[in-house]
Amino acid sequence: MASTKTYAHGGEMGKVSVCMAVYNGSRYLQPQMHSILVQLGPQDEVVVVDDGSRDDSLTILRDFQDPRIRILKNSQNRGVVRTFERALQEATGEIIFLADQDDVWLPERVKRMTAALVRPGCLAVVCDATVINAEEQVLYPSFFQFRQSGPGVIRNLIKNTYLGCCMAITARAKPYYLPFPDYIPMHDEWLGLVCQVVGEVVFLPEPLTLYRRHNNNVTLLKSSPPLRVLAKRFTWLRMIIEAFQRKQARS
Repeated sequence: MASTKTYAHGGEMGKVSVCMAVYNGSRYLQPQMHSILVQLGPQDEVVVVDDGSRDDSLTILRDFQDPRIRILKNSQNRGVVRTFERALQEATGEIIFLADQDDVWLPERVKRMTAALVRPGCLAVVCDATVINAEEQVLYPSFFQFRQSGPGVIRNLIKNTYLGCCMAITARAKPYYLPFPDYIPMHDEWLGLVCQVVGEVVFLPEPLTLYRRHNNNVTLLKSSPPLRVLAKRFTWLRMIIEAFQRKQARS
C-alpha cells in the first residue's frame, strides 16, 4: 500500500517523485535542489539522471547527503529528452514532478499543484512561473501571460505552452506516455499532449517557479524560422495521432 501524507489543505497524496535531468548544472544546482527538498516528505524522492556532466554537479548532489536523492548516470550523453525519459522510467512515486537544474521552486509548489492534481480525470498540472535571468532579475512576472498559456490540443499545436519545469503528472498515465516516440522534439510537449488527449491538463495561474533563462538553457524564449515552425507542426500532428492510438489501444 502506498504511503500518504497530509498537507495543511487537508488532502492526502501518495509518494512524490521529482525527476531532474542534469548536465553541467553546478552553477544553479544547489539552490534549486534545496528549494525542492524542503517541500518533500521523508518517503518522497528526487530522481536525478546525470547526462555526462564534466563539472562538479555530482559532487554538489552527493554533498547533500540526503537519502531521498537517487543519482543515476547515463553511460554516454543522450540529450535532455532521453535523460528525462529514463528519470520517468525510474520514478516510483504516484505523483511525478519535473524539475530543471537551474530554476527555483517557490514555497508551496508541491502542496498547491498536488491539490489541483487530485481532481477527477486530471492527469497533469502546469503552474505559472516568474521568468528571471541569470542574476534573478524579473524578465516577465507571468509566463502564462507572456506565452498566452492554456489547455487544448489545437492551442498547443499552434504554440506549445506545456512547460516541463512547471509540470506535475500522475504515474497512472505512464502506460500512455512511456516509452517516448523517437521523433519528439521535447519531452514536455509529448507529456502535456498525451495527458490532454487521455484526460485533463489543468493550468494553475499561480507563479510557483522562478523560471531561469540564460545562455546555456536548452530552450529559449524566441521565435523560430517559418520552415522550422512548419516542421514542428508536422511533428506535432504525428504526436497527436500517436497519442490517440495509444489511448485507443488501452480503451
